[in-house]
Amino acid sequence: MKICIAGATGYIGSKLISELIQEGHQIISLVRDKSRTAPAIVCDLREPLPDLPYDIDVAYYLVHSMKDNHSNFYQKEEECALNFLSALKKTACKQIIFLSGLCHTSPSSEHLRSRQNVESIFRNSSIPSTILCAGIVIGEGSASFEIMRDLVEKLPIMITPRWVNSLCQPIAISDLLFYLKGVANLPATYNKTFEIGGPDILSYKEMLLYLAKERGLKRLLIPVPVLSPLLSSYWLIFITKVNFRLAQALVESLTTNAIAKEHSIDTILPHTCLSYGHSLVETLSSHSSPSYGVFTINISSLSNKKTLPPIEPLLFSWRGNTLFNIKPFSWRPLKKASEKALWYSSRCRFGEAWLEWNLEEGLLEQKFTYRPKGLLGRFFWYLLFPMKKRVLSQLLKEVSQ
Repeated sequence: MKICIAGATGYIGSKLISELIQEGHQIISLVRDKSRTAPAIVCDLREPLPDLPYDIDVAYYLVHSMKDNHSNFYQKEEECALNFLSALKKTACKQIIFLSGLCHTSPSSEHLRSRQNVESIFRNSSIPSTILCAGIVIGEGSASFEIMRDLVEKLPIMITPRWVNSLCQPIAISDLLFYLKGVANLPATYNKTFEIGGPDILSYKEMLLYLAKERGLKRLLIPVPVLSPLLSSYWLIFITKVNFRLAQALVESLTTNAIAKEHSIDTILPHTCLSYGHSLVETLSSHSSPSYGVFTINISSLSNKKTLPPIEPLLFSWRGNTLFNIKPFSWRPLKKASEKALWYSSRCRFGEAWLEWNLEEGLLEQKFTYRPKGLLGRFFWYLLFPMKKRVLSQLLKEVSQ
């Protein structure tokens, strides 16, 4: 199929595109910056869109502007959806697929109200729509999951707001992608709304404590009634790396239970979703180089080499260096090619580490990524900070020679 995706550079959009391409579909991404993905149409959804290819089969709308710090958020989201719909009406598009949030009450969250409004826009359009409603997505890079991971990693004792007792039905990213792909070009899903989620209904407190257990950390949560959503937002941006707008949108939505109450999708697309525990195992065992909740050192050097030398002997010769651990890392390759190499180690008692090399047009780039485990992991990082660049520069020099 020829598939158009709005929100292509987001967490879910980028993963969906990767899987759709593997299945042989042709993708048209709508992006603000063409350098981030290709092939793509550069546009701003807040303005009228340029003409889209006429022969589009399916369109995904995965846009949620939670990070944008503009006023009139509700109105801007409406304008984006209407502009997207107006452009699609000029094509042969057979279906719009929209990912929305789980909510059964009139929400106080502007973010959830906006999603419900966008649902209504697509539902009342002349193009058949399929709306999937989901709660927290568990996966490497998911904003909600990364916030939970940040809290668990950094705070042995958490003074938490009352919303930690709200209920949620989390879904693994792999299961969400199954449904997003499964409903595409499937007439039985046209003009319908489906609620999806994993098999477990948990409070956010339970999810935090379960995550701590999986990470081998002991954590104490003490809910208090004095932290309003606004104070909770400031608390999150102080502890985690999210911006205020995103923190505010997430906190407001967390005050509402997010539970799937209808299960008609099961008769159309039978599927057994991962439990919360298994989705954590799937996420935490994903060893691809992460971009959230980590420390990095990135240095580069000119090289006259055309291909990377064997990296393994160098790593073994450096095993005793205190940069890698008081007890040596046990490195294993994740990717080995003539111009790219990625090695991973989980043997460090204070966290995980990745070493990555990329050789392109005579420039050799070396990236060291470290994900600390708890407060001791962060102390370990800062303790060794003075020697890091010096040691890594020497290693880069040996690789490039």
